[in-house]
Amino acid sequence: MEQVLWIAQAVSSYREAEEALQWLAGQLVPRSTIHRLVERYGGRLAEGRRKEAEGLWERGVRGDEIPAPREGPKKEMGISLDGVMVWVDGGWHEVKVGSCLELGPGKDGEVEVRPIGYWAGYGKVEVFRRTMWGYAYHQGLGLEGKAVVIGDGASWIDGFAEVYCPKGVRVVDWYHAVEHLWALGREAFGEEAAEWVENVKQKLWEGRIEQVIRDCEEVLGRKSGW
Repeated sequence: MEQVLWIAQAVSSYREAEEALQWLAGQLVPRSTIHRLVERYGGRLAEGRRKEAEGLWERGVRGDEIPAPREGPKKEMGISLDGVMVWVDGGWHEVKVGSCLELGPGKDGEVEVRPIGYWAGYGKVEVFRRTMWGYAYHQGLGLEGKAVVIGDGASWIDGFAEVYCPKGVRVVDWYHAVEHLWALGREAFGEEAAEWVENVKQKLWEGRIEQVIRDCEEVLGRKSGW
């Protein structure tokens, strides 16, 4: 059983899990069976994590003593959050994903990022946020909530940062920041957006954040009908 579940989470599809089990262990386990096992035991794991997170949060709110993070506290931690569209329950729905990262000094003054685990959930956003916090807590976040929260600026991600990482720093990642610039540029300038976007993107790359904000506000100010 453990072998089946371990291989299923290590590959990208049930077909690959079926092939890997046959090759590595000489066992023919149909992908439909692997799917059922993952749903059954994955559901139990998710429910256990949810209950654990609820208990941790309630005890923390009351000021009760709670167990130390299982993986030990991290001096610098990042939490990256996003949503991905997955075919589930007969349609395309957003599955929310969170990744815990350990941040540290790298070469030439850069920041080194080491992934240390992730959690994904489909369903109510607050259930995911609370469960994600419980997972991050044991990965080293602790109660203070000092983390760099990285995302696309969506309200559900900001809500996570406000409640669970009140002493943290919020960062809109480069890909999504540029995506937002293009959305604004196309809305304002249509097919002539490229020059404005590239100009503002360069300022963003150079860290001239206040200038980027002013440029965006200037465009928004000219479009009073928005």
